[in-house]
Amino acid sequence: MTTQRTRSLADDLRRRSAEDLCALVRVRPDLIDPVPQSLGHLSVRATAIPSVTRALDQVDEFGLQVLAAMGTLPEPVSPVAVANALDPAPLSRVTETMHALWLQALVWGDTDAMRVVRTVRETNTTCMTSVAHPAFSPRVLPAPTHRDSSAIAHALDALTAVALLGFTWETQPPAALRGGGISTRDITVTAKAIGCEPDDAELWIDLATRALLVGRDRHNPESWLPTVKFDEWIHASGLTRWQELVEAWLATDDLHEFLIDVLSSYEGSVPAEDVLTLVDERFPRTASPARTMQVRNALRVMDLLGLVVGGSLAMPGRTLTVDLPEPIEKILLQADLTAVAPGPLTPEINRIMRILADVESTGSATVFRFKPSTISRAFATGMTAEEILGFLTSHSLTPMPQPLAYIVNDLARQVTHVDPPESLRAPTPAVASIVCVDTAVVVRVVMESDGEAPPAPLNASSVKTMPAGRVVAIIRDAVLANARLRIGYAESTGLTREHSIEPIRLASGRLTAYDHSDDSVRTFAVSRITGAVPA
Repeated sequence: MTTQRTRSLADDLRRRSAEDLCALVRVRPDLIDPVPQSLGHLSVRATAIPSVTRALDQVDEFGLQVLAAMGTLPEPVSPVAVANALDPAPLSRVTETMHALWLQALVWGDTDAMRVVRTVRETNTTCMTSVAHPAFSPRVLPAPTHRDSSAIAHALDALTAVALLGFTWETQPPAALRGGGISTRDITVTAKAIGCEPDDAELWIDLATRALLVGRDRHNPESWLPTVKFDEWIHASGLTRWQELVEAWLATDDLHEFLIDVLSSYEGSVPAEDVLTLVDERFPRTASPARTMQVRNALRVMDLLGLVVGGSLAMPGRTLTVDLPEPIEKILLQADLTAVAPGPLTPEINRIMRILADVESTGSATVFRFKPSTISRAFATGMTAEEILGFLTSHSLTPMPQPLAYIVNDLARQVTHVDPPESLRAPTPAVASIVCVDTAVVVRVVMESDGEAPPAPLNASSVKTMPAGRVVAIIRDAVLANARLRIGYAESTGLTREHSIEPIRLASGRLTAYDHSDDSVRTFAVSRITGAVPA
């Protein structure tokens, strides 16, 4: 601050250093949106009621008490006078608080002669007219403690949940509602795929959206899909993926960083009600039922990410880093139709295992159980018996159990000879699709009858519908020959769109190809490709 007496807020701003002005716009970024023409314009904007209201919402309870005391004392006001008015409060804390209010341009003047901005006085009428005189009792904070092992487990579960969210939406993109949201039904389907409650699924969707890992499809705005960033994220290290999630969450609200700061000062568990009280003390002007729900959701996300365990801030929450174990690619196949992963699997291996089997238990090791329904689920994604057995054999530390091999081969024979129910047989030549729901995976069995060609469906594709096995064979040959194809692709709207593509890679039910229709590289779900022919 300057040693000369100032006459107004505009005069005060003109006397400030570049560092002080930078500090002002950091805490009140709305002042430079748009950029003011001069410091005079900046002072006018700083006294506008909307801007003052936003600034006061960020002032803690003691800061509001200081403003209240300044409003009742003859101006200009000194820190000594304010400290005495607060029954008394430590002079050092009062001086520090008044300086912080000066940096925010809520008061102006010199160190020992401060004045409250007029609109601040008018906006903060409640505090100004009823000055509290609290007996100041600083909180004694014990040393922190850590709960690392549980936090690491939560962090691994978080990476798995977001990865499964993206993988699920690749093949089952939820429809976007008119307002841009997602329906309750799609949230429930996503929750089942992730293996969590719908409420937690909403939090994962919100977090993945904030991290730009999922979003509205630019080719089809009526559905949600993983973004290009998701493809980059899924191949990054575990620490990088976790930090990107945490950073995206922290950047969305100042409240989140405040919760980290508060919990870092306590040892052991802090009840949610106590956290709510601390938040009300820090942001007294914005207390409301909506803010209470916001705090509870934030605490839940902190727990899901491994920042907090049992109400106590763990080491990852204090350092924003976590010592994750290296992911593995090996499993142990067992004769009872289960497989054990003795550690965290890589995202891709974990995704395929969750297609081939259901998760039976988690913890330090994950137990998967194979069933005929789960193997059928794998066939529905375009995997063949050879690919399933080859994958399991190459990633198992134990021999292939004979019962499992028998189930895979037996189902493979059944898939190639599907007899439709009588109720679905049409008396005239037709092309029908049977849709069977099995653990949120849509299995399509296409029936073709002899005779004349069926009438063209109401879609934008001239590619003939064909059995899924033939589609996979044509695509696989095109990948090997580097040949161009025309494919029919079922969009989430129910229509089938034709794409001219150059296949790049076919793996685990997903086709990566250059799409000439949109001049971009994109990923197609094999289960939604209705047919394929050479271009």
